[in-house]
Amino acid sequence: MTALSSDYQYEERKDDFIQTFLILATVTIYKGAMACVNTGLGAGDGYLRAAADTAAYIMMGVAVENSTAVAGESSGDRYVRLYRTGSFKFPCSGATQAWVGRQVFVVDDNTVGLVQQTTNRIIAGIVTEYIDSTHVRVNINCAQCMAWTEESWSSSSSSSSSSSFSSSSAST
Repeated sequence: MTALSSDYQYEERKDDFIQTFLILATVTIYKGAMACVNTGLGAGDGYLRAAADTAAYIMMGVAVENSTAVAGESSGDRYVRLYRTGSFKFPCSGATQAWVGRQVFVVDDNTVGLVQQTTNRIIAGIVTEYIDSTHVRVNINCAQCMAWTEESWSSSSSSSSSSSFSSSSAST
């Protein structure tokens, strides 16, 4: 590939509001559930699964529809559409108005929490509205962008390379 020297028409552009993802075999994803891919070194497979507080997961979006596991299927036999942007109401525990503007993390496919309420810091998004102590509205637009960089997973990274988590998320 070379740098452009004239205009280029992107024919394969996706708006990314709703995108289709292939699903891991035997996994059911429910409508409205947060969904993740596993990006772990050597174990990453790129297939979607229900969100969980599991190491190396990256939250990819919220399911537009459900997709039920089928006996005997292989990974990639099914797909589900995800909302990749937007604000969603999620259950939580102990929310206050002070949560607005803070990152929240995946507890399970339907629940978010502050960093101290999770183990693996799978970013769900930023709280944009306090609803009550058990519900917040979360903007997921950049959850994938905030989560990690290739350098943070590279074995050749120096100690000065990007961290998996920003210092602000580590202190929340």
